[in-house]
Amino acid sequence: MGDNDGADNDDASSRKDGSTTYHSGPVTRNPFLNFLREYRLSNGNKKVVDIAIEGGKLWRKMDESEKSKYKIMASKVGRRHGRRRRRHGRSRSRRRRRRRSRR
Repeated sequence: MGDNDGADNDDASSRKDGSTTYHSGPVTRNPFLNFLREYRLSNGNKKVVDIAIEGGKLWRKMDESEKSKYKIMASKVGRRHGRRRRRHGRSRSRRRRRRRSRR
């Protein structure tokens, strides 16, 4: 085996048959993360940090027509289950004011 044959990659998990798989993650509501997911699949032999840096540079250079593919992909993903709606549009940081009785 060579010194750097790709099997030592932190991003990869080895199977019993010797092949490696790369975990790309689910499609999200964030267009950039969807782009990064696809970029990671095509550049799996690099370190995760390097993929993120290069992917970010590439994303900034892309025009809106190229990004639209990932925006459409993100718009098709529904909200996650288990999230609760806030009542009456209030944020958690707001507290109810107590009424003080006048004497």
